[in-house]
Amino acid sequence: MIVTAVPARARWGARIRLAVLVAAALLVSHTAIYAIQDGLGAAFGAAMTLGGHDGWWLPAALAILGGGVLVAGSTIARLLRLEVRARRATAVHGLRRHQERDPGLGPEALTIGRRLIPLVLAAFTIQENVEQLIAHGRLLGIDALVGPDHPLALPVLVVVSVGLSCLGAVVRWRSAILRDRVADASVALRPRGSADRIGAAWRTVGALAPLRWMLDRPDAGRSPPILRPT
Repeated sequence: MIVTAVPARARWGARIRLAVLVAAALLVSHTAIYAIQDGLGAAFGAAMTLGGHDGWWLPAALAILGGGVLVAGSTIARLLRLEVRARRATAVHGLRRHQERDPGLGPEALTIGRRLIPLVLAAFTIQENVEQLIAHGRLLGIDALVGPDHPLALPVLVVVSVGLSCLGAVVRWRSAILRDRVADASVALRPRGSADRIGAAWRTVGALAPLRWMLDRPDAGRSPPILRPT
């Protein structure tokens, strides 16, 4: 089966992957923040209840985990397909590694991180304010990130977001290298068209023709007519 990656579909795919990364970062960060502050076990459950997480956090966490597993599975399957195609191309056409264009991990991680980190910070701030408003009738504002209730929220959110950005960068970096290798193989396999060979021959004729005309025709026929003597 051939799937055509039209621009609109590619954009929606990128948005879905980014949304899953935001949700995964929020889930991991939220759990880590409460676990670091209150520990695990009964204290963790009591802190979650006090924060207004009862009734919805567990279903939301399961939904996020399910979406993450689906995206991770599809990403791994796509990488494996690219790996197989790239290895076949390398074996058949003898492509060399030094000819590959390396997009670099740093730029990829920066591209993902500069979008992921602000979204995760904003999502956590909104979530904590909504929870506190429902549970206690008050808003935390920016204190959800830097206030006394969650003193470690900001560094934990940033660290988790940077880690996921690096993970996503590795996937994008490897995919780009494999796609380039497959594309190089398709170019190597493509035969030269006959139009190129014909064009070269005609260019040779065109280069010789003016010289022959100048040698064979001293009079090019462009001078004024000779006047008839009277």
